[in-house]
Amino acid sequence: MGVIVKFPDGRQEEKNCVSMYHVVNGTDYIVFETDKKENENKIVGVSYKPQNASLFTNPINTDTDKAWDATKKVLVDDIHDRKDEFVYVKPSEEILVTENFMHELALREANYKKLEENYQGFLKAEEEKQSVANPFEQPIPEPEAIQASEAPMPEAAPSTIPEPVPVAEISPVFPADAPSIDTPKEGSTELANEKAVKDNIINFPGVEKVNTPLDVNSQNIEPQPSTENEKVQDTPAVETTGVVEEAPSALESIEQKPSIVSQSYMETANQLINQVREVTDKYIKNMEEMKNEIGRQLEEARKINDLAKQTFDNAQKIMSSQNQESIKRDLTKAA
Repeated sequence: MGVIVKFPDGRQEEKNCVSMYHVVNGTDYIVFETDKKENENKIVGVSYKPQNASLFTNPINTDTDKAWDATKKVLVDDIHDRKDEFVYVKPSEEILVTENFMHELALREANYKKLEENYQGFLKAEEEKQSVANPFEQPIPEPEAIQASEAPMPEAAPSTIPEPVPVAEISPVFPADAPSIDTPKEGSTELANEKAVKDNIINFPGVEKVNTPLDVNSQNIEPQPSTENEKVQDTPAVETTGVVEEAPSALESIEQKPSIVSQSYMETANQLINQVREVTDKYIKNMEEMKNEIGRQLEEARKINDLAKQTFDNAQKIMSSQNQESIKRDLTKAA
């Protein structure tokens, strides 16, 4: 069934829900369909919402929260019909998610169909429960009322029926080929008194009374079957239990799939890369600080060297000037 996924920045995507669970600890899990495949395996997206949280997010393992292991356990239990720790639930039309809300997982075709069939059976059972909870508001007629309503009624006489003629003054003559009169069923509301039917027969003008005794019981009138009653009784009972194919005899755990092992290796490699990157960044930072310190020391040494050289040159000049004055004095004395 379709679900609208809403991101924190307001974006929306439509995803097809393969299955959804509510675990006894209060966590919700939802499995989304994707159009990806890996080595003929179906790729699905799994998301979870912890208890008291408002957003679905990506289940990953941390030192304090083994969310991904718990997620895989729910899927494995569903595939092998171990449903003691979760129940199926119907997702709302819109769910709120984080930016990274799905963890992709490769499932074998049989396991994917098992998850889908289990959840579809749950949805079908829910629809049947709703139809049973809201029956049509039409009262079911009682069988006796149905039979009484279907009893044959005599034809209504015209509104211009003449006054009945006394029985003694009419000669009972009927044509030889006159059709026999079928009496209505015993118990009819219009002809309840058999004696009155035998003795007081009212004829229309032109029709003479027949003196032949009328035996109501001469014919066995079979009651007409009640069509509406048959419809009510023949309505098949609704079976709410969906037929689910038995899981394969060989236990196939998701952890044994090559795709999950490869994914675990990739996650471990990423963690090692991150650790090496952190150590390398610290080493480079220390080397840069050492380089800057060496540069400062070299600059100070250069300045000291320049100062020493300048001092030495000044000393040489002073010594040279003193020597020249001494030589002049000596020459003067000699002269």
